[in-house]
Amino acid sequence: MTAKRHVMGPTGQATDNERLARAIEDCDYQEVEVFKDDRQTYSALILLDGNSYVLKIPRDRNNRLWQRLLSLFRASEAVRHYRSMVRLRELGLSGPEPVVAIEQRRWGAVTDSCLLYRFSKGRKATRDDARLILPHVLALHEAGYLRNDPHAKNYLIDDEDVIFIDFRLKRPLLLRRFRLQRELALFLKTSPAAWDYLPEDVKRSCSLRLAVVFDEAARVARHTRRRLRGRSHLDD
Repeated sequence: MTAKRHVMGPTGQATDNERLARAIEDCDYQEVEVFKDDRQTYSALILLDGNSYVLKIPRDRNNRLWQRLLSLFRASEAVRHYRSMVRLRELGLSGPEPVVAIEQRRWGAVTDSCLLYRFSKGRKATRDDARLILPHVLALHEAGYLRNDPHAKNYLIDDEDVIFIDFRLKRPLLLRRFRLQRELALFLKTSPAAWDYLPEDVKRSCSLRLAVVFDEAARVARHTRRRLRGRSHLDD
C-alpha cells in the first residue's frame, strides 16, 4: 500500500500549501543553519522562496512503534504541534507562525511527518526576564492551557514582546487547576524573581502553595532515588 500524504495549512491556500510540501519533500530549499540533527529531532533554519522558515522533523516520534500505533487514533506530532501554534495565536499570545504540517500514513499509521513555520527573531530569554514573561504565563493558564516546560529559555524577547517557543499546548481535563499551578510553581522555581511581580491573590493561594510543596517533595524523592541507585551500584 502506497503512503498517503496529508498537508495541513491555512484555509484557502491549498495550492501554496501543496507547493511548499512538494518543495520540502524534494529538498528544494537552502539549509542556512542546523539547530539540531540527531536521532530524536532534525531542526534547521532554511530559505524557501526567499522566506526564512524553520523546518522540524520529529524523527524519534515518527519512528517509534508505539507512537505509530497511537497515530491510528490521533494526528501526527507535526500536525498536533501545528494546531498548538494556531491555538496560541488565537489566544492573543505570540509564537512562531505555522505554515504547513505534513504527514504520511501507511495502513492508517503515521510513518513520517514534519512541520514548517516562520522563523521568529529575538534573543533567548533568561531568568532576568521574569517580569516580562510572567504575565504571558498567567494569561495562558487563565485560558486553561499548559505550555509544557515553562523555563525562561523557552521564550524569545523581541523588544518588549514575549514569544513562546518549543511549546506544546495541553488543556488538562483532570486536576486542571492543580496542574496549572504546578507549571507556575516550576516557572517560579526556575525564575525566582517572578515572585516579586506575582499578583497577591495568586501568591497567597492555597493551590499554589500546595503545588510548591508538591514540587519540592518530588524533587527530594528524585534525588533520594538517584542516591540509592548510586549506592547499590557501589555495593555491586
